[in-house]
Formats: sequence, C-alpha cells, structure tokens
Amino acid sequence: MDGSQNTLAVISVAASLTYAHVGAAMRLAGWEVLEASCDDGDAVAAASMIVVDGMGEVASLRRDHIVAAVMDGGRTPSFPVDLVVDPDQGVERLTAIFSQWLPPDTASLARMATMFGRDGLLPVVEGLRAELERAIEGAEGHSAHRIAGLTGTLGFTVASGSWQAVDLGTGGRAAALRDSRTALIAIDRWLAATG
Repeated sequence: MDGSQNTLAVISVAASLTYAHVGAAMRLAGWEVLEASCDDGDAVAAASMIVVDGMGEVASLRRDHIVAAVMDGGRTPSFPVDLVVDPDQGVERLTAIFSQWLPPDTASLARMATMFGRDGLLPVVEGLRAELERAIEGAEGHSAHRIAGLTGTLGFTVASGSWQAVDLGTGGRAAALRDSRTALIAIDRWLAATG
C-alpha cells in the first residue's frame, strides 16, 4: 500500500491531541502520523485522515479527508466528523478503531487500468464514486446491491462485503458507510494520481 495514501495529519489544536497513546495506537493501526498545524497546507493535502480536537472551533474541513475528532467522554463535536475518538480508551481499542479507517489500496484499479486503459475504466470508477457519495450523503436512489457489485468489481472487497451484508439484511449501514468513505478516499487519490 502506498504510504502517502495513509498519512495521518494530526492537527494540533489543543492539549487533547497530546495523548501519547492515541498516536501510538494510530501507528500500530498502520498510519503514518504527522503533527501539523491547521495552516500547513502541504501536510493537510497529503493526509487521508485529519484528526482534530473535538472541543476546538474548527473552520471548514474538506470532506475529501476522513475526519476524526478526539473528545473526552464520548461527547459530540459541533462540526461534521466521520468518527469520534475517546482518548481514555486503551491502546488496543484505539488501534482497532483506527485500523478500520485505513483506505484500501488501489492495486486492482491499477491492474484494470493496465488492461482496459484509464479512459476505458474511468466511467466505471466515476459511476462508483457517484454511488458512494449518494450513499454517504443519505440521498435517495442508491442501491446496496449495485454498490456491492461495483465495489467488488473494482477490487474494494471490504466495502463490497459491507454493502452485500446490508443488501442481505445481515449487516448495518454504519459499517457500509465507513467502508464507503475509505473507498472514496482511495478512489479520489487514484484519480488525482492518474489524471
């Protein structure tokens, strides 16, 4: 997996991000941890996940990152996030949480682009991207069955399995939406790298 795809930019807003065990858990989960300030545009642009202090005031965060808020006691931040992390959890639990949010690699997309050409593959990738966005935004018209098929075809097996479970009534939407967010990050990175 490309290391830059899994860079975690830690935006140091307040003391809650200085918990050493949070950073340790991220590294154990497979993330590269980079401490950066909010105005470090290069670091933020390179990140797949942005971790912020949930108690701070955060200006607009681009939604092409996974956004995690660190908050004591499981409170809810006042801005949109993908996950809330209670820093008082143990390293083992935090590692499991951060492991679930690693973007998948794009090796299958690279192989398919070699076989069919990027231009031939692009409509399918963009179609999946649109389906994932609709599902994440809660819009009408997306189909768990269709998303399971498209993600599986393009090599996103975890997202495919999650959506198949939703389609069969054996799995929850929360996991499918999480896996959709990570697949979307990977798709956006592949599009940017091959564009």
